[in-house]
Amino acid sequence: MAEELRFFLRTALFTILITTIYWLVSYEEAGTTLLIGIIGSAVFFVILIAVNVRAARRGGSKLNALLGFADTGPDSPLGLAEDVFPAPSATPLIASVAATLVGAGLIYGPWLWIPGVALSLAAAWSWLSEPGDTAKFTG
Repeated sequence: MAEELRFFLRTALFTILITTIYWLVSYEEAGTTLLIGIIGSAVFFVILIAVNVRAARRGGSKLNALLGFADTGPDSPLGLAEDVFPAPSATPLIASVAATLVGAGLIYGPWLWIPGVALSLAAAWSWLSEPGDTAKFTG
């Protein structure tokens, strides 16, 4: 049995217990409905995983091939190629300060949002003009 199947099965069983206790203690419909939704989604994934595991043991399924899980080469999504990360940059920090200034400027006036817009344009220019340097992670 796949570990994912056991995980969602444990989630469904635990949520059934919690939902029962919650209903008996509170009699509150909205929370109980949300917990029943969690149970339904966990049961859905248990069924989905069980069907795919059974099909994989029989020699594969069309669903696995459609989703790309049948491929295991280096070009596939499940391939074990090196992870590539963008090079470090201060642009996200500049963009967050710009967003904060624009948001505060909408409340307090143009003396804050005008510099925020200028920083936003600078951050956008920096992101669009950055070279394609990347850092490889082989850990």
